Amino acid sequence: MNNQMTINGHVAVISFDPDADIYRGEFVGLNGGADFYADTVDDLHKEGEASLKAFLEICQAQRIEPLPPIITSLKGCLSSVQVPDLNKDDYHTYLEKKFQ
Repeated sequence: MNNQMTINGHVAVISFDPDADIYRGEFVGLNGGADFYADTVDDLHKEGEASLKAFLEICQAQRIEPLPPIITSLKGCLSSVQVPDLNKDDYHTYLEKKFQ
């Protein structure tokens, strides 16, 4: 079973390290890495918001698209495979279902 949470529309996979007694979250479907850590689930959500905000600010400052052009790439590379036509909101829904 994969544990996940959605923070501001972005999916993060959550794990727990019993040795360190800490939660770890990592956003999936972004054009780079954004992870976060906390002792409680409430704090994990807050840290996730802060991590995502920092990631998006860096993307904006460097004029980098925060989401990868995966759907466009798949359509070009896999012409024999049907890839759904997804907008950004649909892409997040797709990721949520994929990682459940």
